[in-house]
Amino acid sequence: MQTIKATQVRIAAERFYILLEDGRELGIPYDWYWRLAEATPEQLNNWRLIGGGQGIF
Repeated sequence: MQTIKATQVRIAAERFYILLEDGRELGIPYDWYWRLAEATPEQLNNWRLIGGGQGIF
């Protein structure tokens, strides 16, 4: 099974987008994660890829 990794994260008004190395893009609403739903714009923009793109922190 192949592991597809994230290459970029884009923050938008109501959701964040994860660009995958195979070209797909996932749009995930902040409401799915209570901590993100309550985060400030500054907090939302403070992210980094971890594990070579296997996770986002």
